[in-house]
Amino acid sequence: MKKHLTLLIILILCEATLISCNGLETNPGLTMEDFIVEYHGFAIDENTTVDELVTTLGYGNEEDHYYNNRGYISTIDGIQAYALYYPDYENTELRVVYHENTLNNSSYISFLDLRFSTSRGIIIGDNEENLIKTYGEPDEVNVINDLSAFTYNCDEKKLQVFLFEGNIIQINIIYRSDV
Repeated sequence: MKKHLTLLIILILCEATLISCNGLETNPGLTMEDFIVEYHGFAIDENTTVDELVTTLGYGNEEDHYYNNRGYISTIDGIQAYALYYPDYENTELRVVYHENTLNNSSYISFLDLRFSTSRGIIIGDNEENLIKTYGEPDEVNVINDLSAFTYNCDEKKLQVFLFEGNIIQINIIYRSDV
């Protein structure tokens, strides 16, 4: 029950941050390299297409992908959201959320959920002190009880780190928050 409540709070903080972050100052400490993720020799950044991702990494575990409704999350105003889990759903190291616009036949990667280290070596389990020492003070902090969301901005991109009782539990790289 506590795990489900924690996940619900993470989703609420993530949604609130995605909605409220537009127009924030850019953190001068972030660089483009902070938004490049290397996974099994494949570099993912804001310009990586969904086709390139799937051609190189596949759909994760094909059976998981099929039984997970092919990764479908939702549809809003003709834009469908999907998630891909690598290597598979149960042992996720990387979750990729992408959107397909059915109105103009385009797609793009909106954010990554990392279960391995960032380009600067921050990893799940690290503490708040190490995060701030590595990335500096965040541009925005949202707190609900023992759960905090630290957001670092760089142009339209964001590095978002969730902490529970001062320890990192989730790391997101957000390329597009306009959906």
